[in-house]
Amino acid sequence: MKMIIKCYTRFAIFMLVLGLLFVSCTKIDTQQPINAKNGKPATVTDVSVKNVAGGAMITYTLPKGTGEVEPLYVMAEYEINKVTNRKRQAKASIYDNQILVDGFNTAGEYTVTLYAVSSAEEKSDPIEVKVNPTKPPFREVLASVKMLTDFGGITATFDNPTKSKIAVSIVTPDKNNEYYPAQTLYTAAENGSIVARGFESKLRKFGVFVRDGFDNYSDTLWLETTPLFEKMLDKSKFREYNMPGDNAVDYGWVVSNMWDNNLGTGYHTREGITMPARVTFDLGQVVKLSRFKIYQRDGDDYVFNHANPRLWTMWGSANPASDGSYNGWSKLMDCESIKPSKSPLGTNTAEDMAYARAGEEFVFPLTIPEVRYIRVECQQNWSNSGMLHIMEFTFWGDR
Repeated sequence: MKMIIKCYTRFAIFMLVLGLLFVSCTKIDTQQPINAKNGKPATVTDVSVKNVAGGAMITYTLPKGTGEVEPLYVMAEYEINKVTNRKRQAKASIYDNQILVDGFNTAGEYTVTLYAVSSAEEKSDPIEVKVNPTKPPFREVLASVKMLTDFGGITATFDNPTKSKIAVSIVTPDKNNEYYPAQTLYTAAENGSIVARGFESKLRKFGVFVRDGFDNYSDTLWLETTPLFEKMLDKSKFREYNMPGDNAVDYGWVVSNMWDNNLGTGYHTREGITMPARVTFDLGQVVKLSRFKIYQRDGDDYVFNHANPRLWTMWGSANPASDGSYNGWSKLMDCESIKPSKSPLGTNTAEDMAYARAGEEFVFPLTIPEVRYIRVECQQNWSNSGMLHIMEFTFWGDR
């Protein structure tokens, strides 16, 4: 009896395994619509078009279906590039009566095919609509680009009035004379600038092009120029230059710590001062400045916090008045420290920390005069308190 039970059990297990193998080898199509096909829906009607930059808004009346053939959504199929024949789809739910078609490469007339689509993915008969999008935003951006010779490279400025998501790239040849993107800026700002630096003061060709979020590329603007010479200023020439109105230091963190190449110590005013805080120093030579980096006091409790500068003004002079007034001084630029994550005070992301530790870089306008003396006037620190600390400055210019 025990032998019969054992044999029956083994047979049952064998049949179970065989059944599982059969099921696992059976092809099940999970990509089909879950609803049965019961006919195509009717077409949309009363179609009208409003053309916009790089696209068009199509308004329509939805078909009134019954039962299983009611539309689930409306789909538009269209070609966005007449040269490459690249196509795109757009969809709108039945809760809308309009659909946006965008991503067109150039202005002009295009054909858009509209379908009402059922829950069984059955399309209605097609309705063809003519649209005439105006010039796409990325091409408008290119038309506004201005390329300027700059220290160590070029600067390209641009306007983006529609605040479209774009990428602006500067290209230049490598050692094999093949063009590569020396710098790319991704932005949706209303206007901006991009800088490519680090090149010798020798004749070189630069190009600028714009790309949008639909992988459309503009033509390339070209500029052949000789970058202005720049180098890092020699910090061994820097000197303290205390003037009337400058703040006293505290904790042994003296002015000269700002150029000692040591990020562990810096400059620190006394606490409880009345802002703005002010400090002056001598670069040791008259120079046309191109840019600078400023380094914050490090540490989770200090970065983008405490007495690190947030809003300040850089002043310069070749021959300042001895009374501490602003006679003989020129405003070089207003500066703002911007946290990449824009997270609340006291919360820093890994990106925030890396950005601060690399030094925040600021580019001087090309129009500033030659200077020898620098005055830093800080209107606000990150904690809105009455003190200021700065760990290090590094300057670049034509000396």
